[in-house]
Amino acid sequence: MLHVIVTGPESTGKTTLARYLARKLDGIFVPEYPRGYLMAAGRRVERREFAHFAGALDGLVAAAIAQERPAVVQDTGYEVLRVWSDDKFGEAPDSVRRGWLAQRPAAYVLCRPDLPWEYDALREDPHRRDELFRRYRALLAQTGVPVFEAAGRGKARRREVLQLVRHLGSGGGNWDEA
Repeated sequence: MLHVIVTGPESTGKTTLARYLARKLDGIFVPEYPRGYLMAAGRRVERREFAHFAGALDGLVAAAIAQERPAVVQDTGYEVLRVWSDDKFGEAPDSVRRGWLAQRPAAYVLCRPDLPWEYDALREDPHRRDELFRRYRALLAQTGVPVFEAAGRGKARRREVLQLVRHLGSGGGNWDEA
């Protein structure tokens, strides 16, 4: 089973790309839990909720893996909880730190902030996407897990990422050379 996490700053096409990959790989799509939770609550995040997000993320990923499909594609993971809580509250709770250390997908797809920012009620950093992208890149570089940076728009972006992920899933070559 191939496990991929699509990640990056807000409004970079993560959900669209993750859904596309899951469909093309005959996999399971794991949604970004905090987004749905906060939209239903109608408010911004509170620090105490990160422990809840960590538990929910673990449950969603375990349920997806139990489906025994060829791929599991997550729309973000612990890296987002880590960067988000560090950024907004100064540090991540222990549950997020532990989850981050345990998270080991086959690869990360890091979406560059080269798409136009689109407003929604939960987005709050339109002018900091480049800064946050650098934070994600630095954090992911520490893992030893392959990272592919998704850039550009539309079909070309999706096809390039799909080709690289399929290459990785087939056991072919080094991710960075694909």
